[in-house]
Amino acid sequence: MNKRKLINYALWIFIALFVIYEIYSEVGYKNNFGVMFTNLIITIISVFFLVFGDRYNFSLNKIFYTFSLIFFGIAPAFQYKYNVVFWNMGDFNDEDYFRTNLLIIFILISYQTFYYLFSKLKYKPRATNRKLYNPRSKTVTIFLFSLITTFFVMYYFNFNINSLLFRAFVTHKFEERSLMLIFSNFIRPIPVILFIYYKTMEQNNKFIESLLLLLVLISNFPTSEARYYTGTLYIAILLVYIRSFFKKYMLFNNLLILAFLIFFPFLNNFRSNVTWNLNLNLKYSFLAGDFDSFQMFMKVVKENYITYGKQLLTVLLFFVPRSLWTNKSVGSGSLLANTYKFTWSNISMNFFGEGYINFGIFGVFLFVIILSFTNAIYDKFFWHSKENLSDWRKVYYLFFIGLEIFILRGDLLSSFAYSMGILASVYFTWKIIYENNFRLKI
Repeated sequence: MNKRKLINYALWIFIALFVIYEIYSEVGYKNNFGVMFTNLIITIISVFFLVFGDRYNFSLNKIFYTFSLIFFGIAPAFQYKYNVVFWNMGDFNDEDYFRTNLLIIFILISYQTFYYLFSKLKYKPRATNRKLYNPRSKTVTIFLFSLITTFFVMYYFNFNINSLLFRAFVTHKFEERSLMLIFSNFIRPIPVILFIYYKTMEQNNKFIESLLLLLVLISNFPTSEARYYTGTLYIAILLVYIRSFFKKYMLFNNLLILAFLIFFPFLNNFRSNVTWNLNLNLKYSFLAGDFDSFQMFMKVVKENYITYGKQLLTVLLFFVPRSLWTNKSVGSGSLLANTYKFTWSNISMNFFGEGYINFGIFGVFLFVIILSFTNAIYDKFFWHSKENLSDWRKVYYLFFIGLEIFILRGDLLSSFAYSMGILASVYFTWKIIYENNFRLKI
């Protein structure tokens, strides 16, 4: 074990002890030993496998445990202690919290077991027979394509500077939701995708790079879209821009946790209006509705709400318009909100809650296997494949780092549709840039 990793491990042990002290030393409204002890186990497991669960400097696996630490460990502890319940869900008793904690412990242990087994599957990186290309010959294509797309984004927002900068002022040109989704998740990300392709070519033309980055800011300013979208795009940019993330163990995840604690709540200021307040009282940040993931999962389990695959079918056929499918379901968060008359309906449903709402406990187990397989195989491909970083699958991995947070938080209908849109945009853009140089083989 090298010195840098040893220091990092020591730092995380210190952080874990500090968090544990902050959560469990203070007396709150509720302090049932079984609930707090199982919550402590969730926190410890999440921290342990975040640090020791794989050897990659950053990974989808680490994203999962970062999510678990915050949304299943830290946030529910504060919410339980201060008896905070979101959206008028109803009363949760100690048994509800205890049972949900046990189920999450089962999820974490099962996930890590399957992730380990899937990561041991033999994978032989294939040699590439692709013809060499001149990266400089692609610069003009990238710049013009980015410029045209940015102009279209500006046209879409009627060249309104407020709409380009702030989400609260956005008005969509298309009334049809399917057209809005095509614009938001296929067309609008293209300048960012092109910028990342340019960076993976490792060109040193700072002028072109600056122009491409300017087009990114014009077309996709951080405060102009939903937080999942902003996070997905700018995480990918940071990963190719700050190469230390590829070299220093856990550096990315350390910064990601800080972003969850500070930047994630801050961006909510631009959702319906524009304010610049930054609440640094982290304890009370966890009492906000942004961190309702645990309680939504608990509500599904408590009510034993099962649709027997209807929600999953809606997810898989997300592209079918409601005009053709009149009884198409809404997202699982909204479905629960409408069923139980919550005070707010545009809410999330985490990935394992989606499993339960489809097939009960079996669905949770099935979704654990799907997630562990996807993360293990994709992590291994990204870090061990001989393909260049400019390969579309590796570029999409950089976006999938942020998308996995969205998928885990939910709901699945939105996150799956958006993920497929960005995937299609990454692949389409790659074909435009490289198709003339070699034939794609999968």
